[in-house]
Amino acid sequence: MAQPNLIKIGIAGDTQELSAFGRVYVQRWEDGLTREDRAASGKLRKDVIARKRNFSISFDLADQDTVDRFNELFEIDDELILEVTHLTSTKTYTVLMSPFEQERLLAVWGGMWSGLSVEFREV
Repeated sequence: MAQPNLIKIGIAGDTQELSAFGRVYVQRWEDGLTREDRAASGKLRKDVIARKRNFSISFDLADQDTVDRFNELFEIDDELILEVTHLTSTKTYTVLMSPFEQERLLAVWGGMWSGLSVEFREV
């Protein structure tokens, strides 16, 4: 049985679990490829050719290891594998990572960070 609320990210063959502590996961649909034109009658038509997902993973409070992991993933500059486990099933997505921001709260013991938010777009 799959473990609920599990999210893994990494390259193919090397995905690592993200801490669930303070994590917020949001999945949105985006109209990827669209074509919009007016018909001869003047009516506006929109053709959606493909829809893709956007994923947002944010942490209210993150440790230095989490920030280091996202920095390593960003430096790969290639497609990543995102595995999301819901109640009983696991979905796997191929994604690209966007630049992210974080704010340092404490610089002791490796550091604590707040406002860490990372965006991924489905390929």
